[in-house]
Amino acid sequence: MKRRNFLGLPLFAAGTGVFAYSKVLDAHEATGLRLTLLRLDGSDGTAADTARSDACWARAVGCGTDAEWTRIALQGFVASRGRAPKSLSVKALFAGDEGRIGATHELFRYAAATPAALSKPIGFHATRATFAGLRVSLVHNDGTERMADVSVPLVSGLYALLLDAPALPGLYAFSGDRTRPLGARFGSTPNHFVLSVAENV
Repeated sequence: MKRRNFLGLPLFAAGTGVFAYSKVLDAHEATGLRLTLLRLDGSDGTAADTARSDACWARAVGCGTDAEWTRIALQGFVASRGRAPKSLSVKALFAGDEGRIGATHELFRYAAATPAALSKPIGFHATRATFAGLRVSLVHNDGTERMADVSVPLVSGLYALLLDAPALPGLYAFSGDRTRPLGARFGSTPNHFVLSVAENV
């Protein structure tokens, strides 16, 4: 799929392995939105990942040492059959003063009413010093709004960000398709985003 840069230019950000500030936990508790980031074992975020048919998913926490800088590609959103949200958006978070969020940039937007108008894949450069993760905002069909932040390690690999789904990696398999890599061993796949992290993606 064609990739693009934010606002026509490479978007420079940075990465941390923890939540950027304490209000993230407060927001999580208030809204109840649960985000789980999985990484495909042994993946490097490139097309070579398709050959790893025997690879397994694992929790991304502590998966490696953050690079000084790398490139993150938000490849798209995969809606769960019959359980898609009414709408959602994803923003990149940037560190500000005193460990708080200094700026945000919307990267992706989805609306169930116009699925053909999905945001296109977007890639941006991230540096460890300032990138503070992603913020997912979701609206259910009943109008309930929920939001949570998640950190994204700057470690090369193919990732799946699960929305309100069981966090047990053993429930999922690798499909062999980099655009829709998450497969369910039982039932259907949950709502999730697909990301890749690599020096060149």
